[in-house]
Amino acid sequence: MDELLPLIPVLEQYKTDAKLITQFKEEIRNLSTVLTGIQEEIGAYDYEELHQRVLSLETRLRDCMKKLSKLTIAWQIWSLDCILLVVSL
Repeated sequence: MDELLPLIPVLEQYKTDAKLITQFKEEIRNLSTVLTGIQEEIGAYDYEELHQRVLSLETRLRDCMKKLSKLTIAWQIWSLDCILLVVSL
């Protein structure tokens, strides 16, 4: 029995290491699930589809900028008209 005493700390360390390995495996499974979800989200669009979406968004942005520019010019003209009206009074 005395011969087995030095093995007790080794067995305890083995149990601790085995629990740690089990935790790592669970974490890896969870991470794998998350990564698979991300990959599915990213993979849902092919390059051409993403490129078309970017072009569409760029076109919409340009249209908005043009409208904003026209509104800004119209507002400036209106402001000048108001100033001229006040000055002429």
